[in-house]
Amino acid sequence: MNTCNMRAEKDILKIKAVLLYMLNKFDEKVDFIKLFKLLYLAQKEHLRLYGIPLIKDDFYTFKAGPAPSIIYNICKFAKGECSDKSLELIAKTIQVTTEKDKKVNFVKALENPDMNRLSKSNLRVIDDIYDKYQACSSSKLSNITHDAAWRKNWNEDEKKPKKIPINDIVLAAGVSDGMRKYIQESLLMNGMS
Repeated sequence: MNTCNMRAEKDILKIKAVLLYMLNKFDEKVDFIKLFKLLYLAQKEHLRLYGIPLIKDDFYTFKAGPAPSIIYNICKFAKGECSDKSLELIAKTIQVTTEKDKKVNFVKALENPDMNRLSKSNLRVIDDIYDKYQACSSSKLSNITHDAAWRKNWNEDEKKPKKIPINDIVLAAGVSDGMRKYIQESLLMNGMS
């Protein structure tokens, strides 16, 4: 196995751990919108505080706000709407259900996260974001995440998802100039942009 594949696998296992950790914070299930917005806020906060992303997942614009692409595809696979077999093992760790009106998708964890994949900073940020925003409705979280990064990349006329560059998320997080330069250098060294 080459280094690229090992790194990609490591990144996917970290995404799985973050996803399961966040899901396990809810008593039952959580809807996609709320989950995706909490993960976006956690990503933004981790960048602001520590200068590195919480997860190596691209966030895309949707009308309801940002959504992490890999996690969204994992949820779609669990729902039977995605055929990317590389997501199958992670998708088996969650359950997706749809309310009768077919408009709201809910997800819940079927297992616990691998805590060895989560750092103290990861846990602190996820816990803080959950505590601060878990009582918010999905629509309120959508409004909160319609920040400068989302507005810069969302095109109301096209209504088509577009990748939010991580540098736009960094700017929306309001980091200092020095931290922004550090983050940009770090992202370039790690092949992210």
